[in-house]
Formats: sequence, C-alpha cells, structure tokens
Amino acid sequence: MNLEEQPISLNLEGTPHEGAGPDQLLKYGTLLGVALILAAMIWVGLLRGRALGEAWFSGDLGEAVGETALGLLLGTLSALIAWMVGQRLQAFVDIRDRLLAALNMRHFTLLHNALLALLAALPEEIFFRGALQPVLGVWITALVFGVLHALTRTYFIYATAAGLALGALFAWTDALWAPIMAHFAVDFLTLTLLARWARQHHASIPSLVDDQA
Repeated sequence: MNLEEQPISLNLEGTPHEGAGPDQLLKYGTLLGVALILAAMIWVGLLRGRALGEAWFSGDLGEAVGETALGLLLGTLSALIAWMVGQRLQAFVDIRDRLLAALNMRHFTLLHNALLALLAALPEEIFFRGALQPVLGVWITALVFGVLHALTRTYFIYATAAGLALGALFAWTDALWAPIMAHFAVDFLTLTLLARWARQHHASIPSLVDDQA
C-alpha cells in the first residue's frame, strides 16, 4: 500500500474526472454497511452466542440518552479541533486535497452528509467496537481500523488514534451509543466543512492546480 503524502491536483470543475457524487457514495455505503452489520451479527450472535442488545446497547433509556449526548459532544469538539489544526498542517492539507479530488463535494447537502455519516458510524462501530474489540482488544482493533482507513501515513495515525478513543468510549460505557454518535458527529462535521470549503474555493481551484503543476 502506497501511503506517500504527495500533493495532488484538485479537479472540481465539472469534468468527467470530478469525483464521486453523494448518490454514488450512498449506494456503496449502504451495501458495505449492510455487509459489516451482518458480519458482526453472525460473529457475535451465532458464533459467540451473545444477545446483540446485551452486547452492544446495554443500559436503560437514561443511560442511552446520556451516552448519546456525550458522544455527540466529544465528536463535535474533536471534529472542530481537527479541522482547525488540520488547516495549518501540510500533511492534513494534503489529505483534504485528496478527498476533494476523489469526491464531488460541491454537490453534498446536509442531508447527504448526515446519511453518509450514519452509514459510516453505525456499521463501523458495530463491526469494529461491537464485534472485533471484545476479541482483539482496544489496541489491535484500533490498529486494524487505522490500516483500513490509511489514505496516507498521517491519516493512518489519525484514524488509529480515533479508533483508540472510540474503543475507550465503548470500554468505559459498555455500550455503542457514545462511540456511534461520536463517530457520526466527526464524519458529519468533516463532510460539511469539506463541502463548504469546496464551494467557497471552487473559483480559485484552477490557480491552485497551476501552482502544483
């Protein structure tokens, strides 16, 4: 796997190479999400013989509400801090450029962002934290999570750290409410900020591409 952090040219001008649109991502995200949830259900429910509700969503309604709020708060703060710091570090700017080149972010609406964030957060937390972590432990699960998100070396480190934080939330609360909502908040805000940046800087993209040529 090549994780070299090389800047790439942005292409957001409506050409045939403008990147994947939100509808395409929703389709593939749904298929992948269903596959991950089914795999987790088979592993936890059939092979390990545990009740899924007990394994993933234990606790009463009050605890669920509190953990949901905690996850949203921590995810929101993490996403905002990561975005502000990332705009000042070249390694994260390169990651942003890669994402903008791969995705047609100008056409992403808030609804698209929310659905995509949910399609990432719910299946991934059920699979990684709900199914893998009880067997592999927090550290190895976070490492696997990082490897599978390794867009660059820097993003591998970032995703592994995120996996550790989400794993710690699951271990602390003994339920998936907080990890799912934290993951959702990070993805939703990141997609929203990326889409906003793409729309604001679309007019300057040609000059950015010329500077990199």
